Amino acid sequence: MTSTALEKDQVLFCIQGMPQKFTLDDLFERLSILARVESSEEQIRKGEFYTKDQAKEIVTKWLQK
Repeated sequence: MTSTALEKDQVLFCIQGMPQKFTLDDLFERLSILARVESSEEQIRKGEFYTKDQAKEIVTKWLQK
């Protein structure tokens, strides 16, 4: 998985939504989810995804092996 760059305002928004006290693990988990969402949205913008029908075809081929 490649590293996804986040905007400072996204990180600040993420931190502001957390309770007053939190662990670094909690913060890293939220930032990791945010980065995965950003990465997925970038892939969609680039057209790097499978349609529902394409995915069904791929899974069907896997199951036949």
